[in-house]
Amino acid sequence: MPPDRAEEAVRGARRSPLALFLLHALYDGLFLLFLLLSAPWFLVRVMRDVGLRRSLRGRFGGGPRRAGPGRCIWVHGVSVGELKAARLLVEQLAAARPDLEIVVSSTTSAGFALAQRLFARHLVIQFPLDLRWIVRRVLDRVRPELIVLVELEIWPNLLAEAHRRGIAVAVVNGRLSARSFSGYRLLARLLPQFELITRYAVQNGEYAGRLRALGVPEAQIDVTGNMKYDTMRTELPAAQLDHARAELGLARDARLVVAGSTHAGEEELLLAELGRWKKSVPGARLLLAPRHVERVGEVVRAIERAGFAAARVTELRASGRAAPPDAVLLADTIGELETFYALAAVAFVGGSLVPRGGHNMLEPAALGVATLYGPATDNFAEEVALLAAHRGGEVVADRAALSDAVARLLLDPAAAAALGERGRAAVASIRGGTARSRDLLLSLLAPR
Repeated sequence: MPPDRAEEAVRGARRSPLALFLLHALYDGLFLLFLLLSAPWFLVRVMRDVGLRRSLRGRFGGGPRRAGPGRCIWVHGVSVGELKAARLLVEQLAAARPDLEIVVSSTTSAGFALAQRLFARHLVIQFPLDLRWIVRRVLDRVRPELIVLVELEIWPNLLAEAHRRGIAVAVVNGRLSARSFSGYRLLARLLPQFELITRYAVQNGEYAGRLRALGVPEAQIDVTGNMKYDTMRTELPAAQLDHARAELGLARDARLVVAGSTHAGEEELLLAELGRWKKSVPGARLLLAPRHVERVGEVVRAIERAGFAAARVTELRASGRAAPPDAVLLADTIGELETFYALAAVAFVGGSLVPRGGHNMLEPAALGVATLYGPATDNFAEEVALLAAHRGGEVVADRAALSDAVARLLLDPAAAAALGERGRAAVASIRGGTARSRDLLLSLLAPR
């Protein structure tokens, strides 16, 4: 038998009901074995993590039960990033179909806490462990007509049980990295699941091609764009910015450089050049926002070694006093980087002058801020290409190039404003993914 025919025969055998039953039983057994082996480590985490401890009931299918007989969509995001991307989608679904109930779930404790804040009007549940009896229990409680997976997750028991019950499953904002693609190719051969997903709404053509390579039919794939671009704000309320300036002791015309999501080694580079910027532009200020807030003490020491005073945002708020004019501002809070970027004359996005893969450079660009980033942006290649196409951001190769670019933009506000506006236009050109995903999901629902 030719190799291709042999592979087809094997694949067909694996997809027979008996073969699938045995493969799912093996999957359950391996899942239980993993839980058993990881139990000591997991118990230590449970003792230390209150959020994880509170999530246990939901993880085993004992979360809240949806009341009433109404129709329902269940939207699932793994963690914080996926839920932020889904916020606007949930709002648009609720506005378009107020007759539908929407249930939101997350896997991580941080994601669950965020979901409770973002989706206070809706039922929020903990995503269950993917064991058959747990999945069945949760589906009995939620009773969804459509399950929406944000980005892409393959949970064999959830997909199989949804398929058995006739529940449509859709992926939105789908992405499939090269690394995930390799793993999913193995999964597709061992335990076929991709055909159990009704529709895939993916971010770009590259991800669509990888799904086709996994055997997903073209008719089930739609390229709808990246929903996270729709959640980026292009301006913030004037009152919010005035309040932030007052807390930080900044004049309205302050020439502030904001370095966001920085990593070890980058703060030192910026601090070494701050003296030059102050000489070129009297009154130039620097705000550092390290990627990981637990590094704040380390960054304070770096600021002091460079000969500056550190002014922590939390301490400024507690004291009600403005920072000294020569102090380096230090963001030791979570979730406020967007506000700080909006105050900037120039933004540098960290994780890019050290080999960390970069961070989201579209966030300051969307606000019309002149945006710089280093060459190590492997995790944001699409975003870098977008800004390059619109000349809406600048790559700085090293410390010297960063210093020159910041000095140039501080001295030329018109050039900085033009760069920022091109970045804002770049982000505007790719909006609309949420609305396209919303329309696709609504088309999967049975008529009212």
